[in-house]
Amino acid sequence: MSECLDEGETVELGFDDESDHSEIDNVEEELIDSDSEQDISDSEDGEENYEFLQGTFIGKNQTTVWSKHPIPRHGRTRIENLIKQLPGRERDAKNTDLVEIKAWIGLLYLTGVLKSSRLNLEDLWCKNGTGVEVFRLTMSQQRFRFLLQHVRFDDSTTRDERRQSDKLAPIREVFENFIANCKTAYTPFQNVTIDEKLEAFRGNCNFRQYIPSKPAKYGVKIFALVDSKTFYTLNMEVYVGKQPEGPFAVSNSPKDVVARLCQPIKGTGRNVTVDYWFTSLELLENLKKNFNLTLLGTIRKNKKELPQEFANPSTRPPFSSMFAFQKHVTLVSYIPKKGKNVLLVSGIHYDDEIDKKTNKPEIIMEYNRTKGGVDSVDKCVQLMMFREILDAGQWSFFIP
Repeated sequence: MSECLDEGETVELGFDDESDHSEIDNVEEELIDSDSEQDISDSEDGEENYEFLQGTFIGKNQTTVWSKHPIPRHGRTRIENLIKQLPGRERDAKNTDLVEIKAWIGLLYLTGVLKSSRLNLEDLWCKNGTGVEVFRLTMSQQRFRFLLQHVRFDDSTTRDERRQSDKLAPIREVFENFIANCKTAYTPFQNVTIDEKLEAFRGNCNFRQYIPSKPAKYGVKIFALVDSKTFYTLNMEVYVGKQPEGPFAVSNSPKDVVARLCQPIKGTGRNVTVDYWFTSLELLENLKKNFNLTLLGTIRKNKKELPQEFANPSTRPPFSSMFAFQKHVTLVSYIPKKGKNVLLVSGIHYDDEIDKKTNKPEIIMEYNRTKGGVDSVDKCVQLMMFREILDAGQWSFFIP
């Protein structure tokens, strides 16, 4: 109000009963009555302006007929009042294209680069200087949310039919295309890791897993082949349990899982590091003979191929090591503390070398250097995930 006053002029606002009433308010008077608020004239008070004819009223012109009762209708809204264009801003349900989808995925990757997984979308699109300008310049927050919530990767009209032979039908095509690009886009270093990872998910899924040792505990289990040095994911396989009979029915034994994952590096002479769930002397021999690969991993003490002295070393002191050798395999038992026994087999070590700094076998040192590839990938994935995705419980898209 003060902006409407001339400079230097002041006005006292208040309700003073003793103020000067001689001043006339400057109010524009409306002289034309509206049609809906017309007064009834005296001349019309006593006149009969309508007739009662069997449940109807007749207008003054003697031709317009009005019903005394509501006319039955099938709907509450007249066809003339059906709104075909919603009010407000332009809708965000317009068609998308390859350029926009690439931009949307690029923003998802950028959140990982900026470590913004714990921020709300409003913070990223904020205009007060604290947001990230590239997000606002790429697309609106409304459009980003729409794509995040509605992008799907298969034809919903044929999904039920495809599910009869494949539990992974909703994302099978895009998942396999993504993995095919992973296989051809990068050449790994000498050591790779195979391990399981858990994509957090608590929604309705008949192959959801519970793994208490994982941070998320509930989710979709994935077997992954990862470069031990750069943590690049070369191959993955979603564990869906037993598939229906058909082209996707495969064995879930550790030996067969490793064999399928190692196809991209078959014949390359690399080493594969695994944990005790995968490790067996049969697997080690299969990789060497049919894949030209070596194996390094922990092994369970109940394997029948292990000597009794290695399975139950009750009399050995802490920090002691025991070795056993075959032509292409070295077995080691290390006691880190009383009552604890660490067993490993290696296809790349042929001696009983001990690390001088730690007094641990070199086999264990190499295992520790190469075992964490998949765990590191899990940490990277967390940077890529929005809190809104987790809250919504959607498992329609993920970026390893």
